[in-house]
Amino acid sequence: KILPETIVKNAINDNCLSISWTYNEPTLYFDFARETSLISHRENLKNVYVSNGYMSEESLDETLKFIDAFNIDLKFFDDTLYREICGGKLDIVLDNLNAIYQSKSHLEITTLLINDLNTDEDHIRSICNFVLDELGEDVPIHFSRFFPMHKMSDKSPTKIDYLIRAKEIAVEMGMEYVYLGNMPADNNSYCPNCGELLIARERYCNMNKNRINDGRCINCGHKLNFALR
Repeated sequence: KILPETIVKNAINDNCLSISWTYNEPTLYFDFARETSLISHRENLKNVYVSNGYMSEESLDETLKFIDAFNIDLKFFDDTLYREICGGKLDIVLDNLNAIYQSKSHLEITTLLINDLNTDEDHIRSICNFVLDELGEDVPIHFSRFFPMHKMSDKSPTKIDYLIRAKEIAVEMGMEYVYLGNMPADNNSYCPNCGELLIARERYCNMNKNRINDGRCINCGHKLNFALR
């Protein structure tokens, strides 16, 4: 058993800037995440939630009090698929995305692309239209590659061309920060206004963090949507 105080102490000893609640759905251990996050805030650490976004309004309202940044899975833009595959409802996730965005917490979205389920261009456009119409073009979106596992062991890994095309569509539609996950890709961050390289990344490591000044592009002064220290 690990205590909340131990997690925070370990994060401080390792010079971490934040604690991320990820891989296991954090709403399943809400009380533990809350207690740890409140302690980490007292030590000036940030807290990040990586979640399926399927939670009650009451739960989200409380979560917004101790989480600084969210990455929410938008698994499909189709209620039938949500019900059949996830046992959930699309509108609950969309409502929570809206609530997080309106709270001014940092928000990013991830969609796991699975061959022949959510890889067609109309599906990608529906996701992007929602983000553009209801949230904002500066909300980062990640399209991740699927690999067969557990109840979906019969599915094939996502075709690389589907992910590349999804990014092309999102950029063409006006999304400012589009990234590909679980595959080799250019996941650097560029200024959406002038194209200046802002952050160079190699896998999960930032190689260059010197092109942002006070939340703005150092080249053109464009205000950026980054979660900065």
